Amino acid sequence: MSRARVAESLLAGAATAVVAWPLTTLFTPSTWVRPTLVVIAAVVAAGILTRLVTGSAAVVGFVEVVAVVLTTSWLNGQGHLWRGLPTPDMVLAFNNLLVDARLTVQNYAAPAPTGRGVILGIGLAIGLTAI
Repeated sequence: MSRARVAESLLAGAATAVVAWPLTTLFTPSTWVRPTLVVIAAVVAAGILTRLVTGSAAVVGFVEVVAVVLTTSWLNGQGHLWRGLPTPDMVLAFNNLLVDARLTVQNYAAPAPTGRGVILGIGLAIGLTAI
């Protein structure tokens, strides 16, 4: 069980959530908080479970990236999934959402409105931070 590093992983997940907390002043409403916490939890769980199986840091990192992609797909890719898995069409949809998020950030002063693109962008950014 010590190889899983449960305490360290939970602490890292909590630290990532704390790092993301100042974003609550930049976007309103704070509808991005729950999906982002789900992404952080997925990264933490994937890391713990993968470290139980293997000690390879590269494999753990890869599985955590897959966890971020799958979790954000499930949360933001409605209609673009095939049996729960992302499709090439989802890449285009995510690109459109991220372009909308960029336009929101460029055109609004804080607090900016929270749309689906902003939720996706924050989830991806904080998910990669959690890794």
